[in-house]
Amino acid sequence: MNAITSLPLAEWLAVLAQLALKATLILALTAAASTLLWRASAAVRHMVWCVGVVCVLALPVFSVLIPAWEVPILPAAASASTARAPSALDAVASADNAVATAPGAASVDDA
Repeated sequence: MNAITSLPLAEWLAVLAQLALKATLILALTAAASTLLWRASAAVRHMVWCVGVVCVLALPVFSVLIPAWEVPILPAAASASTARAPSALDAVASADNAVATAPGAASVDDA
């Protein structure tokens, strides 16, 4: 059985979504380049659009032939038990503890 036809529907949709996103990005960059070249000749702008369309048409072929290159954008999240950012409630709790343990502080029993 062919490797391409053995993909389940969910994986096909993910692949198509990635291709659509990449094609949109390529065409947006092509439009931006064409806009920046508004004073250039029509032949130059036409060449920019031809390169953009060829890149979009070659995108599925290159996606299959070239291995994936994943760059982590965000660092791996630390587990909640090992590292936790202090919150406002922690500051209030520590202030309450400091007042309650201060020498000469009145306790509830003194009242």
